[in-house]
This record gives sequence, C-alpha cells and structure tokens, in this order.
Amino acid sequence: IIKCNQSSKTSDLLYKLNPKLLGWCYYQRHVVSKATFSYIDTKLNEALIRWTRHRHPNKSAEWQTRKYFRSQGARNWIFSSKVVNPKGQLINYDLVTAATI
Repeated sequence: IIKCNQSSKTSDLLYKLNPKLLGWCYYQRHVVSKATFSYIDTKLNEALIRWTRHRHPNKSAEWQTRKYFRSQGARNWIFSSKVVNPKGQLINYDLVTAATI
C-alpha cells in the first residue's frame, strides 16, 4: 500500500493503511505475538520514513519529522495527518498500531 501510494496525500495513505492494519491486529490479538507486532511495527516505521524521504528529498530529516510525526504523552513517532472532521474542526488522524489497540 505504501509503495503504491508514493504520491498520494498523507491522509489518503492513512485511510488506506489503517483498515488493513486494524484487521491484521485484530486477527493476531489472540495469539502470543509480541515479537511479531514489534517486527511489523519496526518495518512499518521504516517504510513510512522511506515514504517521507521519497516525497521530500531536499528537506531535512528534522523538517520531515515535524511534518509527519508527532508525540502524545509517552508515545513518540506517531505518524499522523491533520484533517478536517465533519464538524469543521482540525483533528489529528493517526496511524493505527498494535500499541493503540
């Protein structure tokens, strides 16, 4: 999904990626899969960092981090996009991971 959407907006990528990740996490939640979740989380973060570098090759890593990732509480490196909800409010639309389920 990430490779096929190299030029799409961040919110569109999240709308396509979140249902797949959510379904996979719900399917795997009943088995002992800490190592698998950690592996997938690492590979997903690496792919998203490559995606940001591909979109903005002339920008610094610090700029890319500020634009595409955010922190909330103890969680760092949350891939997110700002979208307008139906009420007209600007909200953060985050990537679903095993840690958030």
